[in-house]
Amino acid sequence: MHTFPLLTHPTTLVNNDIHGLIKSVNDGTTSAFMWEWFTTKPWLDSGDVRFVRLLSQGHLLHVPLVNSSFKIGSVPTPWPSWLIAARPDASAQQLTSFLNALTKYVRDFDSADKRSSADIEFIKSTFGYPESDVKEWLKSVSYPHDCLGVSSKVIAETLR
Repeated sequence: MHTFPLLTHPTTLVNNDIHGLIKSVNDGTTSAFMWEWFTTKPWLDSGDVRFVRLLSQGHLLHVPLVNSSFKIGSVPTPWPSWLIAARPDASAQQLTSFLNALTKYVRDFDSADKRSSADIEFIKSTFGYPESDVKEWLKSVSYPHDCLGVSSKVIAETLR
């Protein structure tokens, strides 16, 4: 059984991107992190990094391990992709324009036709993920039908 050290004064370390994160996991600078499961899976599959996956199907808390990797549990994130946070002083007109435009692209990407072919090919060619992982990810992710608003159900589930 692996025991985990108690962090009495945790600190935040900015690693900039997945490559900085992987480096810091492997050199021991990062002791735990949260990241979407399918984003980190290629590095786990290749053996470039080893960690315990404490959560899956959404964001994960990863704890680096020296010789093994195993999944402890699963807690899907309660919010859909493409939720945008803005500062209170952001221009409402610019924000509305951006979110309305984003909604069109999200709806197109989320269409049944695109999910069954074009999305798979786009994700495979852009990110290099295996088709089986892309299909599994697409089953687990949801998108808002209107990026301009956040439903009370999403807020309640997130705060639960």
